[in-house]
Amino acid sequence: LLINDITSHAIKISCYLVCRNVSSAYILAAKHERTNDLRKVLHEAERLGNDQVRNACLKRLTSKNVLV
Repeated sequence: LLINDITSHAIKISCYLVCRNVSSAYILAAKHERTNDLRKVLHEAERLGNDQVRNACLKRLTSKNVLV
C-alpha cells in the first residue's frame, strides 16, 4: 500500500480511516499517543460496528482520563 510511504502520523491515520482500516489506525494512534486521533478512531469504529477497536479505544482514553 502507498500508505506505508507516508511519513506524517496524522495523515497516515486519516488514510487508514478512509480505507476503513480502524485496526491499523488504532495501533498507530496508540503507539504515538495521539489522543485526538484515538477519538477519531473510536468514532469510526462505532460507526462501522467494530467493537474490538471501540473497546480498545475506550480503554486507552479512559486510562488517560481524556475520554471523549
